[in-house]
Amino acid sequence: MAFTSVGCSKNDLTDYVKAVKKTYEIKKGTSKADVQFNTEFNFNSSGTFEKELYDLLRNAKFSMNIKIDKEADIMLSEMYVNLGRVGQDINFYSLNDRQYIEYLSTVIEDKKYIELTKNSNNSDSDNQISENTLNMIKDKWTEILKEENVFKGNKVLVSTDEGEVKATEYTIEINNEQFKELAGFVIDAVIESDDINKLYNNSWKLEDSGEISFDNEDLKKTIQEIRKIINESSNSKLLYKAFMDMDGYIVEENIEFILETDEDQEEYIIKKINVQCNTKNFNIQKEQNIDFEKPTPENTIKIEDVDFQKIFISIQGRRFR
Repeated sequence: MAFTSVGCSKNDLTDYVKAVKKTYEIKKGTSKADVQFNTEFNFNSSGTFEKELYDLLRNAKFSMNIKIDKEADIMLSEMYVNLGRVGQDINFYSLNDRQYIEYLSTVIEDKKYIELTKNSNNSDSDNQISENTLNMIKDKWTEILKEENVFKGNKVLVSTDEGEVKATEYTIEINNEQFKELAGFVIDAVIESDDINKLYNNSWKLEDSGEISFDNEDLKKTIQEIRKIINESSNSKLLYKAFMDMDGYIVEENIEFILETDEDQEEYIIKKINVQCNTKNFNIQKEQNIDFEKPTPENTIKIEDVDFQKIFISIQGRRFR
């Protein structure tokens, strides 16, 4: 595709916010996302488990194809995760307010799905960051977008096989200091509210397997460590580009995020992270063909009944592909 600028509107930010809201409220559609993580580690040893783990995480790829029909309360997400030499297909389903995952069914004997739905008596507010915190973050984000040279909008002509199509291109560029300010604000907002407890209480703790034990203080400590790395980063930035079609929907988004610590900061395991993401939305508000074998009590096992230690052993024994 080729893009030709033809001027911009004085109300670009307002139009962009409306487009994001309208896209979020899509009832039927298909989305495709591709994400790539490139990570450089401060790790000089060799022949250790940690080194092998870092090699797997050094170049990670994630792709996802999602079909939704909110009117029928159904969703299918076909995912593929690749950690260096290890790849895994994962299918996620949502049907009538219940969530399922089709994953490693051979390990779960005759079961096809794992039902992820848990604590069904809890209200929705117990399973997400509070509205007050989200509003605080939204206001901070909007404040930064209004700063000079952060947000830009342009009317463009997109050259396609069918000819030139009118669209609007939105660009957001957050520099190192602005990113530190935003990230620090978000972390403080979550920690100082009760949301940190919700994040912990609603997360899966696999203590019975003997493999993972992660308490609330561990979570807080980890978040604080992330903030410390961000505060001392030397070259962090966020680049975002979106395209809005003539119907007012965001049809494509490109994001690049870079976090780099100072070279002399050897205390940090992570030296540099580069994340690139491309998302496309299509078949908007059109009928979706979402066909899969429906979960039943006979082909489904509940998350609390899964032997995670058995799955971990199976993963460790799988051949790289």
